[in-house]
Amino acid sequence: MPHTLAVALFIFLFSSLFAQVYHYETGKAIPLSKPGQIIWKSGVYYNYPADFGTLAVLENPSLSKSRLLNIPIIKINCTQSDSALEPVFILNGGPGESNIQTHLIFTRLLEKHDIILMGYRGVDGSFTVSSNEYKKALFADSLSMTNYQQVFNQAISQTLASLTNQKIDIRGYSLENVINDIELVRQHENYPKISYVAYSYGTMLAQLYEQTYPNQVEKMALIGARPFGNFKINDTLFKQQVYLMFKDFKFRNQESDSSILDLDRILQRVENDSFLLSNQLNPVRFRIFLFSQFYSLKKTEELFVAISNIDNSGSAGIVKKYQEFYLNYPNIEMSDIFLKKQHWFNYLSPVSLSPDATDSLINTVNHWYSPYHIYFDNRKTSLILDSTMVSTLFICARFDIAAPIVLIQEMQRNTYLNSTIQVINHCGHLDLFYEQKPQLDSLVFNYFGGNP
Repeated sequence: MPHTLAVALFIFLFSSLFAQVYHYETGKAIPLSKPGQIIWKSGVYYNYPADFGTLAVLENPSLSKSRLLNIPIIKINCTQSDSALEPVFILNGGPGESNIQTHLIFTRLLEKHDIILMGYRGVDGSFTVSSNEYKKALFADSLSMTNYQQVFNQAISQTLASLTNQKIDIRGYSLENVINDIELVRQHENYPKISYVAYSYGTMLAQLYEQTYPNQVEKMALIGARPFGNFKINDTLFKQQVYLMFKDFKFRNQESDSSILDLDRILQRVENDSFLLSNQLNPVRFRIFLFSQFYSLKKTEELFVAISNIDNSGSAGIVKKYQEFYLNYPNIEMSDIFLKKQHWFNYLSPVSLSPDATDSLINTVNHWYSPYHIYFDNRKTSLILDSTMVSTLFICARFDIAAPIVLIQEMQRNTYLNSTIQVINHCGHLDLFYEQKPQLDSLVFNYFGGNP
């Protein structure tokens, strides 16, 4: 989940009965009362002509009297409008993150396509599903490796109660309703077909849309793709990917201690009680921090260097990174994470801790992101996707812990029969949009018909 900067373009206000939009420049009120209606205003987005819109949607589409939400939309116009092809919708990662982001823009696509950034309900627009209960649980002084499963479970109960007290209809913030918002835009704009450039969690939305509206998709570029509904990290695959990074690090440093046992020993040096207590580090929060570092190959290498020098200056460097990490974390709406996957909640039942360092790490993280709660007992445990011939490009990072290549290959064999896989070397999950963004831009541009 990448750190991003949301761009504030609109001021959204609403009452309990009617939705209202305020023009992003003049502040003049524009009343909306019809679900599916979009109000457009022309403007400029990062030096490109663009239309700024607001979509009115029902909070719970199954209830006609449900309150209206306002969802922001930015349509960056094709530079050659007389020969424009289908629009390209951009879907960011998450859940819990905004989809109105500057790093999502693939400007070279504007030669032949409109680019559309559409806000995610629950995070963007007139209303957010915000509760501080889960964050308070993470920073509780009493949080420990013996009680964190119960603490996070209780925090979900408190979060759901808080949202209910805010009169939020939590049923309205599912993945299914996000893709239905996209379909409302397609219908309103009379697009015969649309295409996607999607990243991480956004690839799940693209997959669900294609399965729900198969005749409306032209092509999809899926970056760091996650199998649909797979919100938990697989312990075995996580170990394999971290070990792959560890071996690569050792090889480039011409060091021979590169076995799986060597990896476990190096992680034990920072997960053991002596290190954590001497540096006043909470063991649960430290494991969540440690896991986050593996999303970036650069941060992973810096971590290995610091641990290798832990007896010298490495310890201070690790503590500093930990403190910097928690200055902004969680920088996402945790409530939105739970509600988005409410029908696909791959929670883990409480289990005893394993002595293996990586097992302990991933067990902690999975119970942080997917703790058990009875509300989610109506979840769907799997979705058998229909095979499709929609043109699909998978762009993978070789060292991706969230979307290992083996999962992409399985998706290609079982579902995406007209797909290709491009692998970016020396790259982790977050690096796709940062250190390797120029290569990513080229792959996406060429896939949509640009010149090599």
